[in-house]
Amino acid sequence: MSQWATRAVALLTLAFASSVTAQSTAIREVLVERLDSGSFDPDSPILVTGKYKELIDGNLVLHGTSVRFQLITPELKKRVLDFVAHRDNLTIIGKLSSAGATRLMEVSEIYAASSDVEQFSAQEKLLKDESQDTPGLALGLVRKILNVYQVHADPALLPLVRRMFSLSLGKEPRRLDLELTAERLAVVRQAHTAVGNMELTVELAAELEAWSSDKSPVEQWLRSLSARHRGGKWVTYSGLKRKEGFVEHEGRWISRREKAHLIAMEHFRKERQALTVLRRRTDKEYKLLAEKGVVESGMKPEEVTASLGFPDRVERKVFEKEEFDQWIYDGEYYYFYAGSLVLKPD
Repeated sequence: MSQWATRAVALLTLAFASSVTAQSTAIREVLVERLDSGSFDPDSPILVTGKYKELIDGNLVLHGTSVRFQLITPELKKRVLDFVAHRDNLTIIGKLSSAGATRLMEVSEIYAASSDVEQFSAQEKLLKDESQDTPGLALGLVRKILNVYQVHADPALLPLVRRMFSLSLGKEPRRLDLELTAERLAVVRQAHTAVGNMELTVELAAELEAWSSDKSPVEQWLRSLSARHRGGKWVTYSGLKRKEGFVEHEGRWISRREKAHLIAMEHFRKERQALTVLRRRTDKEYKLLAEKGVVESGMKPEEVTASLGFPDRVERKVFEKEEFDQWIYDGEYYYFYAGSLVLKPD
């Protein structure tokens, strides 16, 4: 679990209840990671902020600690039902004690803390104001964000990953030596594992390569991922195939036309009734729909033409000895059988 508690969060939390505010000087703020090993006065309240993990036998559990948070009152047990496990961050106030090998915290107050994006954005702002070792701190923040992303895959965190990684590279005319490059490449690998987005992986690695004095480690790793260097840029294999006009279908890269044909044939195989589509409207109703530019299954070719105009291309297809006409409009595919439209784009 990352370092969630910040002074700003603590002050905002304490503002929710005047009774807590009055005692704020006596409350000790603790990082969630310290709960398992730190030394605490059982008579002194502490404040901790972390991500809600689960509820076990009435005890709340946070990510990053084995401490069980005891919800003593019915009000607290009811309040926790408003939160979503693995998504919401909580600020908890209570007293820590031990029961054998297990540490327990008797909860007196529990509040919704700011979201992951809000917390990391606040840390980003503070980090940019730092005068020393901003690149190193930025890299540490990227690690924390990725740790959180593995728990709750919030896409809103990815722009922060991009910005903080860029900040971790430093400013011109700085160039990263082999050690600093290896350290950042490890974070790119972490992003690749946590996010599973090849485009993001290649984007971060390519940026790292541009800042590295020795580019070979980054280049070797990119090639191991089947990335290619084209036109002065690194691209993923999938990105390259898309640029060439192919689409992915069942693990293969094929043309859009071939994909449309395969999907249509599979549809006909599963839905044999599609070969006998009945006209569910009158000729007049279909004519009115066509005049509005609407296309429905069951239409005749002339009605589709009235709606969409003449097709860019017409091809005859055969499936299990049955013949179909494939009409193509701007890369969209329409199938006719026995004079009726039987399949159209969604």
